[in-house]
Amino acid sequence: MTFLHLEESTSGVDIFIPKAPEIFWSALVIIIIAFCFYKYILPRLNKTLNERTDKIDGQIKTATKANQDAQKAKADYETQLTGAAEDAKNVKIKAQKDADSIIEEAKEKANESANRSILAAQKTIDANKTAAFVSLKKDIGNIATEFATKIIKEKVSSDKEQLKSIDKFLDNLEISDGK
Repeated sequence: MTFLHLEESTSGVDIFIPKAPEIFWSALVIIIIAFCFYKYILPRLNKTLNERTDKIDGQIKTATKANQDAQKAKADYETQLTGAAEDAKNVKIKAQKDADSIIEEAKEKANESANRSILAAQKTIDANKTAAFVSLKKDIGNIATEFATKIIKEKVSSDKEQLKSIDKFLDNLEISDGK
């Protein structure tokens, strides 16, 4: 006889409904599994999940701090960039002012140099005028002496001959000036 034949034969819906000992043992196994699950597996699972949550929270805090640091660094960079732009603008303005003052100074020096050159030229012209005047006086003196000598040398008998001699002398003078 087989084990199956020892059992009572069931029919219909009874095959789907378990017997009391099966329910008892099934419930006992489920309770043991549930106890082991809650006692050993669930605490480890919770511990792992908590560790993972803490790790994720730490990474979020680190990322948030890094983001804040990056924002601060960006703000500092923008401040420095603005400051550098203003410094560059100030340097450009100062350079322009320096260039203007150098140009003005060069113009003043050029004017002073031109004025000195003009004064030197004026002094040279005045000296040349004086020399020409002295030379002219000397020439006039020589001419007067020469004229007086000629008048004395010629025996002038009348006023008419005297005027003739003076005219002749003046003609000779004009001819010598024209050369």
